Amino acid sequence: MIPIKTFVPTKDPREYDAVNDITYLDNSYGDSMCKKYNRAIDMIGDYKGWVCFIHDDAEIRTQPDIVQARLRQAYSRDQLIAGVIGTFNLDYLMHWWYPDREVNGCGYILQKVLGPDKKPVVPERVYEMKDWPGFHDGLATVDGCCMWIHTDAFKKIRFDENIKSYHFYDVDICLQALRNKIGVCTIPVTVVHASAGDFDRKEMDKLRVYVFDKWSRIVNTFPINKYALFRSDDEIEIPGIPERETEPDSAKG
Repeated sequence: MIPIKTFVPTKDPREYDAVNDITYLDNSYGDSMCKKYNRAIDMIGDYKGWVCFIHDDAEIRTQPDIVQARLRQAYSRDQLIAGVIGTFNLDYLMHWWYPDREVNGCGYILQKVLGPDKKPVVPERVYEMKDWPGFHDGLATVDGCCMWIHTDAFKKIRFDENIKSYHFYDVDICLQALRNKIGVCTIPVTVVHASAGDFDRKEMDKLRVYVFDKWSRIVNTFPINKYALFRSDDEIEIPGIPERETEPDSAKG
């Protein structure tokens, strides 16, 4: 079984894992998630298939052959972006988990319990974020801590490097997908994530402004979902949107 190409953003350099085909993207690749992930896309070359983008504090615990089977299922249903947790409706706050998560959320992920030092406790303890486990398509966005994007999608979408730092890149790439009629889904894969979930709200609000302003000019209304109407390239000048192919796309999805 050929491993899925995987890219992990890190601060410091780490050696390429040839056995599992994992490339670590340290800060020399860029000072934001979008820059690092675009470098990853450029490094793929002639590879065709799924690409995994996963945080360095996340771990996939489902067997690789099962992961690949789940992704084949997603591809067969014209879904080219897959994650483990996300939302059907994206509010103007641009967070998949807020508000109305009880209604809109779907997927499943395990979070490590952290101690007072904000590091995982030993021995390991986890708690479930169990929104609606299983395969679900028609999502607005999935969480970027672990997501897979099929190379077919890169013909039409690319990470927006106007998005600074390490937030909202996942929302933006998923909305690009929706605008290009590319399916976004969750798959039943177990991922364990170590994250404090303690964001600087003021900083997050500053980072949110660009993404909100961008998509509020593109979409007809909020919340954004698979039924949203998006303005065309001819109707508005849109920053951070790659030029789309004019010829018919024969690729599945």
